[in-house]
Amino acid sequence: MKLMEVLRRECVAAGLVLADKRAALEAIAKLAAQAPALAGVDASTVADALAKREEVGTTGFGKGIAIPHCRIEGVKEFVVGLASVPGGVDFESTDRKPVRLIVFIVGPADGSTAHIKLLSAISRVLSTAGAVDEMVAAGSVEALGESFLRHSREDTEAPRDASRHLFQIFVQD
Repeated sequence: MKLMEVLRRECVAAGLVLADKRAALEAIAKLAAQAPALAGVDASTVADALAKREEVGTTGFGKGIAIPHCRIEGVKEFVVGLASVPGGVDFESTDRKPVRLIVFIVGPADGSTAHIKLLSAISRVLSTAGAVDEMVAAGSVEALGESFLRHSREDTEAPRDASRHLFQIFVQD
């Protein structure tokens, strides 16, 4: 599964102003509900699932990042979206600092292995030096989405049957 396949353009928002964590969850639930993959799932169902997951522990992991995620019965495909909040929002993060970038996942109830792989892939993207600052500074939905994809590794898992070739190039001056 590739991040570029599950990042839904209609689920990207740049420059949000959010009052608190609940408002953030509701805003991303509305974004998620726009994805055709979630047809038949309303925003309140997504918001409730995200809030229930937050009760287990905050998904505000520190360094201005939150990765709220949930799994919902009846959902067949993963939906990943992101939102920048340049002014920050209190997300009850582990480092108690405001969250400026939210990347969310809504997935199938039975897709726990793929869900964990997506979380891992997103974490790798967000740990790239300068990536979060670049994404937060993006002035448009298009720029934010492109920045995220540019920093992503293509696959969340290595292909099982892919052959690899090693070659060296020597440049002599």
